[in-house]
Amino acid sequence: MLKKPIGIIKKFPDVILLLMLGMYSGSMVTLSYIKRYDISTLTYGDLGGMLAGVSTLGLFFVAIKTANTWKEQSSLQNKINSLDNASLKVETYYRQSDRILMLLADHTANESSIKGTGSSIKDPTIYIKELDKLFGLVTDVDASIIRLNAIWAIEFKSSLIPSAATMYRLSDSLKNRQSIFYTHNKAMTTNAQHKETLREEISNLYSQLNL
Repeated sequence: MLKKPIGIIKKFPDVILLLMLGMYSGSMVTLSYIKRYDISTLTYGDLGGMLAGVSTLGLFFVAIKTANTWKEQSSLQNKINSLDNASLKVETYYRQSDRILMLLADHTANESSIKGTGSSIKDPTIYIKELDKLFGLVTDVDASIIRLNAIWAIEFKSSLIPSAATMYRLSDSLKNRQSIFYTHNKAMTTNAQHKETLREEISNLYSQLNL
């Protein structure tokens, strides 16, 4: 994961202080030079006031530049956060799905490839519960990708739908005490394919950060 630029928080007070100093200096100069001055009566204090007036303009531009820098860093941090969050949610989903498929692998090897045959699993409850946990993660992944699309102003091409659909069919087979030979193999193939597609697209977004 990428490190958060802590400097963003530290620079924000500087912006406020610069703006306040600029406003104060400008107001003082304005009050000092409302009346016309006779050049013969100018003092070092007057010259200092004039220099303060010039510095006010410089402070103003420095404040604008600092504020723009902070804004850019804040936008970058939002992109990083949304990308880290989406990556975490996707990896969490696929760790759970891979775990379930591995648990069911031995049962699949013992089942018939003939459609309509019964399941060799005596008690599928434990697997159904694990699948229900997986389906709860689908909402988290969808929400993270929606947020990613909004912040990056893109349309994420990859989708979790194909993988989730095969896992739903696997769950139905277990609930109906049917053979999981086909649904398990289909889920493994689909998961592997779309997992790599999602990872690749997320990796491409990370490369655009140029960090």
